[in-house]
Amino acid sequence: MNKLSVIGIGALLFFNTSCSLMSPARQSIVVMPTHPNAEVFVDGVPMGKGATTVQMSKRSGHTVMAKCGQSVGVAQVDRVISTHGFLDLVGGYAFYFPMLGIASPGFWELDPPTVAVVVPDSSACEKSVASPPSPIPPTAPASAPEKGEGETAIPND
Repeated sequence: MNKLSVIGIGALLFFNTSCSLMSPARQSIVVMPTHPNAEVFVDGVPMGKGATTVQMSKRSGHTVMAKCGQSVGVAQVDRVISTHGFLDLVGGYAFYFPMLGIASPGFWELDPPTVAVVVPDSSACEKSVASPPSPIPPTAPASAPEKGEGETAIPND
């Protein structure tokens, strides 16, 4: 065997058992709370309100929370072996070559890719959501009270 063949076989074995090294370390997860005004938190960090897409690290599982008023719903995003990770395992056992991809975050994927977070009492959320301020200022009363009746008249500006 010549030197070029040995290098080619070595490169083939390396890339055949390292698919996970080429996979990204983060994954997009869609979070959909049952109430559109619920605040979304991932691992305690606020991510916005309502349905949102969050980039999460594949290095560990995550806790997703939706909060609406005093009502809170929680869901878990776990990690499982990805397709690339499975190919790394098969290639490593078939060729008896070090499985370098196992050490990378690409070995994992987050499951489920879409998380529905149930907020138990969404009626409490309706009470906690403040209505937006009206663009029209309140009108002054038609007649101002007389000063002698124990009230102070407020001049209209």
